Amino acid sequence: DLLKITANAKESLYLKSDASNKDSTIVSSPPNALLCTNDKTFEVHQVQSSDSLYILEPAQEMSSNHEEYPHIGSVTAIAECNMILEVIARPTLAVPYLKQRIPVYGTSQLEAAMDGRGSEFTGDGRIIEKQELLDDSPCCLKELEVGLTELCVFYSDEYIWRPSDAVLLAAWASFMSAATVNGLRVDGFLEMSAVADFMIEDGFTVFLIQAMFLRLAPETGIAANDRHESSTYRDKCIPWVGSLLLHTLPSTGVAIENFMSSWRDMLPEWWREFAILELLEGEYILTKENPIIVHKAMAIGIPEKLNGVPNGPSKWHGKLKSAVQW
Repeated sequence: DLLKITANAKESLYLKSDASNKDSTIVSSPPNALLCTNDKTFEVHQVQSSDSLYILEPAQEMSSNHEEYPHIGSVTAIAECNMILEVIARPTLAVPYLKQRIPVYGTSQLEAAMDGRGSEFTGDGRIIEKQELLDDSPCCLKELEVGLTELCVFYSDEYIWRPSDAVLLAAWASFMSAATVNGLRVDGFLEMSAVADFMIEDGFTVFLIQAMFLRLAPETGIAANDRHESSTYRDKCIPWVGSLLLHTLPSTGVAIENFMSSWRDMLPEWWREFAILELLEGEYILTKENPIIVHKAMAIGIPEKLNGVPNGPSKWHGKLKSAVQW
């Protein structure tokens, strides 16, 4: 893979280090050097080898036949190395890195936005430029951008946020309500203004709305960079909603029938038959007797304290509560 990459003149190579990231849960110990291309990250290991590598230089030696050949060409070893560098492609660590780096936009921020008090609830948010995130990350630029999209990261009032699972689930519920009110099918191109205005009334910032649509758009679809047009993709939406529901389960879990019913109730009617448990493989534990489903943290994920849905009244909370009954 690396030889193919280096043969491409448009590719760039640069070195980074795991040591730039302080979180021991997502970096190797001891830290490794990283070799990055535009879209891949490789670990660089120093490995002991039984075969020696010699660096040679040309030399001239005296010949035994001085009259006919006074000198003969030869080589001299000027250095020896018993170590080699091994370059290994590794899975991306962008998502766990971004989770520990970017503060959560939880229900308290959403409630404040609804009440017009957003400036009072900056919390741990701060200005972080993409280049700063890249410089400190254990991944390449493409992996970082994919991670930002997957987590629906957005900027608001110059602060960077990643929405909690509860907020994203509420945003989806608001979107479904907006689509229903406007008579829209959610699996085609949408006029953003038709749903964005409705969702903004529910307290969601336009930047969060754009980030959510970008996360759910087809790979070749229109990125939701403005409020004019976007699209959603069934094969992305269904498992995404199911995964969010899993993350918001109580620690004791719920009956599998209740979970599946709530999952399907949050989807358009013509999508519900496609909501099957296999789409969430690896994300849950299912007990054998009286089946109860419990979320299982992914091996490379970073456990986080999820913000629960508040008890106070709000428009989006009412929609979420009516859709999810544990």
